[in-house]
Amino acid sequence: MTVIISSHPWEIDNEGNPENMSEESEKREWHIKGSHVFPPGINSCVFPKQTSSLTLSAGSLDAELVVTPALPPDFHITLHTHDTPDGESTVVELKMGSHPAPKIILYTSHACPWAHRSQIALAELGLEFETVIIDLTVPRTPEYLAINPRGLVPALSYNGEILTESGVISQFLVDAHPSHLEKTSREEGGALQRARYNFFIETYFAKVAPHVVKAGIGKTLEEREQAATSAIDNIVKEIEPLVQNAAPFFGGSERLTFVEVQVGSFLLRLLAFSKYDGLLPKNFLTLEEKAPAFWKWANAVSKEKSVTYVWDEEALAKRQRERYEKIRAA
Repeated sequence: MTVIISSHPWEIDNEGNPENMSEESEKREWHIKGSHVFPPGINSCVFPKQTSSLTLSAGSLDAELVVTPALPPDFHITLHTHDTPDGESTVVELKMGSHPAPKIILYTSHACPWAHRSQIALAELGLEFETVIIDLTVPRTPEYLAINPRGLVPALSYNGEILTESGVISQFLVDAHPSHLEKTSREEGGALQRARYNFFIETYFAKVAPHVVKAGIGKTLEEREQAATSAIDNIVKEIEPLVQNAAPFFGGSERLTFVEVQVGSFLLRLLAFSKYDGLLPKNFLTLEEKAPAFWKWANAVSKEKSVTYVWDEEALAKRQRERYEKIRAA
């Protein structure tokens, strides 16, 4: 079989129209590995960091692309394959170009685990953004209520469009900027992967998270320990089997996935607050023996820079203790 390579360099002007790239940017080399038939299809990738070497895959064919000079930030590669009319050859078209970086403003609080989700997603995607800290201990300002009438965090301004709710924001960012975090539904295995990710996330927040909350705010030590026991039992029953193949991250991934984006901030607090008096019951520490796969996975997540870069454990533990004491005394 013959493999034909054609390239169409392009970029987007200020009005959103394609235009030719500079002559210098068109310097490139193509190295093709393999010569097997693969089905027509389109795969798109976004590379937020500068790089000079990429590996693209379409079916059973791998194409290694070496570009001179290094690619600019937010460089897009689209790999499009189709058969020639005679069926004897396959054409591989690679379209290249840059899109203007989005203007992102994140309204957040470092004390809020829900807002922390958006910060993990933005960091893991390598996106530049402005941070506006919202003080959750005082009434919201009229300016912030104009952005989010509920007064909650996070809120995200993306090129002037406002999004609220942490799960919605994280999913939007991952969908708008395809990456290692999650496949698109059109990619091979993408729909199944997304279903499995969503099942895990829903299971954690339905079966575990409510008990962890009660383990913190229960009025008596007995109530808190009973809630902790319920959380531990559900982790052993529901979560432990789902992370058996974590390596070290969900589904055997070597890098964070969308699962860790959604639950990472809660894992971080579960492990940390169990070590302090007056926060979560110490029996959460028995998870190391009762759910070793979960324990190993949660600790790996809690060490990732994109999870911890806004984390001040001692300060947040002190603040959380004060919050728990106030709720318990009410």
